[in-house]
Amino acid sequence: MTEYLRRGSKGEEVRLLQKGIAVFGNNITGITKFDESFGPATELTLKTYQSQNKLAMTGIYDAETQAILAPNIDYMFIRKEDMDDYANELGVESAALKAVYSVESRGDGFTPRGNCVILYEGHIFYRLYEKAYGTTKVLQLARQYPTLIYKDWTSKHYQGGDRENQRLEQAKRIHEEIALQSASWGLFQVMGFNYAIGGYKDVFKYEEAMNENEFEQFHMGCSFIRNDRNLLNALRAKNWSTFARIYNGPGYAKNSYHTKMAAAYAQHQRDERIARG
Repeated sequence: MTEYLRRGSKGEEVRLLQKGIAVFGNNITGITKFDESFGPATELTLKTYQSQNKLAMTGIYDAETQAILAPNIDYMFIRKEDMDDYANELGVESAALKAVYSVESRGDGFTPRGNCVILYEGHIFYRLYEKAYGTTKVLQLARQYPTLIYKDWTSKHYQGGDRENQRLEQAKRIHEEIALQSASWGLFQVMGFNYAIGGYKDVFKYEEAMNENEFEQFHMGCSFIRNDRNLLNALRAKNWSTFARIYNGPGYAKNSYHTKMAAAYAQHQRDERIARG
């Protein structure tokens, strides 16, 4: 059982509590970010969750609340200590693997509204649709849906957060399978067209898995890295420029992926040293 958490508590367990309320609460929107700090918003939102579940509204993550919520949190969300096992299997330093997930998803596989973290890519939809149905048809769609389907990569149509899920839903109404393949998913933001790398039989099973829990998302990220020997070697060597170029594409430097990963790696190293005492 987790120690009681209350106003003023901090750390990973608070973050997990915040995530649990967001995903398993009934339309609770009081928490807008997972910041590891048990402040007034977390307390109020926890009271709402307790009320929904006919518990005493203590605003404390007490034994009664844990009995209901903790099993769901344990199933849904990955802890940093769990990541060490994945790192050992890959043969990479734990802090290095944590750096990748921190940068790609900011450490969360689900939004404060409980949706899987995704990024919809209209240029991927264009490419896949053109391959399947030809240039004439994709050009017609691009004219009809210019913010959803476009030939060249651009960030100007990104909405961020839960609104990316809304963009995906719009694209699914045009062609569901291609839309799902055109989004990056979860903790490691692996594109949907890579579904087979994780052992999923089709992109629909991949979508289902990415919405299941962060463990599935972490499995997919590690599978993707393991599948590319150059990518794996770059991670083992902490060669962040090479890793980011392979993982994020030629525009990695413009978005500072390599420097962000280097900084995240250094931070995770510090955190691990502190944890070891």
